[in-house]
Amino acid sequence: MNWRSVVFQKPQHESILQEGFTAVDLHNHSEYSDTTTPITTIAKKARKLGIGLSLTDHNEVAGNIKLAQDNPDLLVVPGLEITTKEMAHVLTYFYSHDEMHDFFATHIKDSRGGNPNLATKVSVSDLLDMTKDYNCVIAPAHPFAFPKRFSFISAMERGFVDKKVLKSLHGVEVICGANLRYMNKCAVDWATDLNKATIGGSDAHTAGSLGSVVTISEGSTVEEVLSSIKKKKTTVLGTEAKLYQRPLPLAKIASCHLRYFKPTMQTQYEISVKTPFVNTKKLLAKRFGSETREEMREGFVSGLDALSDELHFRGYPHIEKPLFVRKMQRVLKREE
Repeated sequence: MNWRSVVFQKPQHESILQEGFTAVDLHNHSEYSDTTTPITTIAKKARKLGIGLSLTDHNEVAGNIKLAQDNPDLLVVPGLEITTKEMAHVLTYFYSHDEMHDFFATHIKDSRGGNPNLATKVSVSDLLDMTKDYNCVIAPAHPFAFPKRFSFISAMERGFVDKKVLKSLHGVEVICGANLRYMNKCAVDWATDLNKATIGGSDAHTAGSLGSVVTISEGSTVEEVLSSIKKKKTTVLGTEAKLYQRPLPLAKIASCHLRYFKPTMQTQYEISVKTPFVNTKKLLAKRFGSETREEMREGFVSGLDALSDELHFRGYPHIEKPLFVRKMQRVLKREE
């Protein structure tokens, strides 16, 4: 197996098993976040394909825990997809469900807003600081994504995420099944430039897409799979959803968000309007402080004075008022 390779083709799950490797879909969702797919349906599909998976619901771990408890025969990697306050999506995996639950209860549960699937109060730097006390694997989900504001790269470009955090990341999701091909190729190049491990997942919001993208390793347990990622001994195999496959999951996502219409609109306002305005104001204040503004004002005045001297400017010429106006002014003055 050529580790760290990324192959854009449909996985042949039976062949992967016969060769002695393990395929895990490391990014998918259930009825516990922004879709309606039942846990039982997800388990049935995973069992049929012969794959492991990590049920990475948005800011939630209940579905992952239930999947593992109800299906001890399946390989279920503890994990969740955290939406940071910068709207960057970060996949976070743990070596045990107890550790994942402790992290969630301590840091994520009470940081969620009115729409639990959207931005938390946790920043990317906060997340990396919080996870230092846990044995985990962290990787940006679909770092190049549409809408752009949901991408890790966009958060960096807007100055919301410091590039210094990149050294703390373990890997990058290089194939996201819900993404477009050129965006995933950008993620592949980015992971190569950063020398990070590569992972992939379907980002399935329907059972039909589950397993369309998998991360292949020699590991057969949670510990072995996650350790393979840290050691950069993984291969990502899969394809993006076809055009005709996209309307259904989008409809499911939209219907789930409609339950939280008001807080969703509030979050979008804060992310798209308020936060950029505040950040721009701070940037301008930092770049153009009081002393700088005074220097600019003095320079502007000096420039105008020099220009007026050059043009022999001696004030505006006197403009005679129209006769009608002068007559009206005299009438009004007599009446007073």
